[in-house]
Amino acid sequence: MRDLEWSHQPVRNGRTPLSHFPNCVPPTQFGQVLLLDRKREWRGGSRIFVLKIRVANKEGRNTSLPGSIISQLGQTLYLNIRQADYWTWQGEAFYLALVNCNLKEAAHCKSRLEGVFQHTFSENLAKRIAIHIDMVPVDETIERFLGLPPQNPPYLTAPERSPARRPRFKFIWQMFLLKGMLPLFVHAGLSIRALSQYHFAKRLMDIFLCVLLMALCLPAFAGIALAIYLEDPGPVIFKQKRIGFQGRPFYIYKFRTMRLSSTQDQEHEKLVAKILQNEGDRQVLAVEYQNYIRARTTRVGRFLRKTSLDELPQLWNVLRNEMSLVGPRPHPDYEVRRYRQWYRLRLLAKPGLTGLSKINMRFSPENYEESIRLDIRYIRNWSLKEDLRILLKTAGVLFVDYE
Repeated sequence: MRDLEWSHQPVRNGRTPLSHFPNCVPPTQFGQVLLLDRKREWRGGSRIFVLKIRVANKEGRNTSLPGSIISQLGQTLYLNIRQADYWTWQGEAFYLALVNCNLKEAAHCKSRLEGVFQHTFSENLAKRIAIHIDMVPVDETIERFLGLPPQNPPYLTAPERSPARRPRFKFIWQMFLLKGMLPLFVHAGLSIRALSQYHFAKRLMDIFLCVLLMALCLPAFAGIALAIYLEDPGPVIFKQKRIGFQGRPFYIYKFRTMRLSSTQDQEHEKLVAKILQNEGDRQVLAVEYQNYIRARTTRVGRFLRKTSLDELPQLWNVLRNEMSLVGPRPHPDYEVRRYRQWYRLRLLAKPGLTGLSKINMRFSPENYEESIRLDIRYIRNWSLKEDLRILLKTAGVLFVDYE
């Protein structure tokens, strides 16, 4: 970082220094400002995205860019963003923070800036520099500017949970169950430990709606199983190890939507590793992931995935108290092993059949962190009213094709 860009002296050719732009924040303060906006986002406020605009010098790798070019780039950036957004310059790159916007608006801003930088500059300047714009994780940007350790950010640690109390009158409670007074609750997994960790109303609602849905959908189970077997003979139920509440493993059940393959888990694990390690362009990874899904999904499977009917066997997981009707979607164990530290906050609630992230988006490498934030927001703002709202909204998005 040279002093030229941040000095209050005018640069050559009459260019304005970066410090004179009202929404340009010095790099020493950018991390702190971004951290404050990040905390506002976690409290349920506006969302924030960060664009990294890398400026490469075509004349030579070790040749620094003149201050006039940097100032011209900053002026172009200032004239093409909102007043609420702010940016800085560090390490031959601009970092632009987009405040109070969604993923679609951030992607639109990214494509618009690419067009602006491509058509605004003269041919002489275009021959000297190359500009690449990428959407980078907010927390990695905060860690970069504040110098925090990448795997243990102190501002996003999971809250400590008090150890569960042992139930009183354990012998009386066990005798009560042995007499067969509550067989339904026994099979559903409603124990004293569950009562101490979850709200009774939420569990009661899960059991009631789960039994009702299983009774109503019983004919659909038979029809779906027959359709899967006729198109691709084999097991109709897909079983996979997932990670649930507080990191406890369990097996999830789904209707099989893909053709049988012995390397399916290994290929999916490689794709997940690329996504979590930020390897390559997010848009390229999104296309690769969609091609992977479409190449292996059957015709019946495409319909089941589009309508989310492949998730119906998980009602059994809800009855077994491994899942809830509403909550974060459970991820495979190889995906959880690669979690960033703050991702693990989503493990502080039972996984759900549907959830806040599921009704707002389908999984894609481009919106992975966005779905994590929605899951954590649901956990922090949980209420029975919110669960009912998500369940009602789920019925409205079943037949919406997100692909």
